Amino acid sequence: MGWVLAVVIVAPVVTVIGYWIYLSTPENGDRIAREQAAGTAAVIADEVVVPLHNSNGVLDAEQIAESALLEQPDPRLPDQRDATVAVELLGWDGATDEAEGARVDLRVEVVVHGGSDGALFARQRTGGHTVECYRLTVGYYEYDEAADLDTIDCPADGGTPEVPAGMPAELGPEVGATTLQALDDVDLSPYDGTGEGIVTDDIQQVMWEAFSSEEYEAYDLSIRVGVLDGPYVDGDETIVAAVGLSYPVDCVVGVKEPGRPAFVSVGYPAQELEIGGLGCSPQLVERYGTPEIAPEPTATPSASPGPTPPWKVESASSAENEKRLLSLLSEVERDLDETDVLAALEKTFPDHTVDVRRDGNELAASVMGPGHRDCLVGVRVGDGVPFRYTDFPRVQLELGELGCVPGLYWSNVTAH
Repeated sequence: MGWVLAVVIVAPVVTVIGYWIYLSTPENGDRIAREQAAGTAAVIADEVVVPLHNSNGVLDAEQIAESALLEQPDPRLPDQRDATVAVELLGWDGATDEAEGARVDLRVEVVVHGGSDGALFARQRTGGHTVECYRLTVGYYEYDEAADLDTIDCPADGGTPEVPAGMPAELGPEVGATTLQALDDVDLSPYDGTGEGIVTDDIQQVMWEAFSSEEYEAYDLSIRVGVLDGPYVDGDETIVAAVGLSYPVDCVVGVKEPGRPAFVSVGYPAQELEIGGLGCSPQLVERYGTPEIAPEPTATPSASPGPTPPWKVESASSAENEKRLLSLLSEVERDLDETDVLAALEKTFPDHTVDVRRDGNELAASVMGPGHRDCLVGVRVGDGVPFRYTDFPRVQLELGELGCVPGLYWSNVTAH
């Protein structure tokens, strides 16, 4: 009987001691960080197939990439008070109807904060950090499946991947010259010489044949054609061929209007080539017309830089950009003109879309990144400490809604 009583007494003591040892041994922060990185990538892999529901099953990788930009903080992930999660795009290539699918590369960085969540008997954790890189692959008609997710090596220098060896860093002048020659070579004789009734398949064939020579083997070109009839198009049979390079981003837009030689149209908003924009497509002409006609392509490439590739642009929602914005707002004089504040914002965020608005003693500024959902809003009231404003419905960032503007603050504060 005595030994039975001893066992009954000792067992709870051992359990308590074991639980105390468990609580006193902190969780490994690096392991938690790796788990959160993998979980974040899995969430993105599930989300990037959503655009397929509203398409015919064919999307370019750049359209898929937009869905990979997580909101910061992302409401789809677990409570992130104990960790900071940042997602950056590294690049994209292909389309869902290609054999290899649409590929999107991204980097996920997780910083785990040491301590505990403050609950009674909560287990401590050490600080931790990890940077993981993944490749998402989306195939044709993957409506009910997540994107394929593979771990890849991150760039050794912490930057972005280099352009693959042998691949041009931009479209040379020969691409523009070939585009114009191909458009002028389109046979309009079956269409009464006017192009009326011409179909895009005929133009597409001419364009691909023009770029089939060895000269263009190093390029990974996309060619989109269209026969336009819109408010900014002169003539019902304006033929447009958009020849693009997706990695890095570059685009040549050739236009063939009735009764005149083909020409290259330039002057389109740089953000349209980025994630969330129209991309390198005939819709640039349909929406904006032909803002500027480029000089006839020559053998000497232009020295002017193109738009900054979106995967080289830091997320507007990053912690570093939040510090920059709030620091700038704290230094602004109360009576400083909006124009001067905007100039300071443009200098601080040269690769982002910025805006500012003052209403009484309230000053709000917005910073938009490569995608329209990548938004940072900072507010300063009077002489108070500037703060980041996040209390707005994320749907307001969608295309056709209010967008990433300072007005996000007032539209929601006054509604409460």
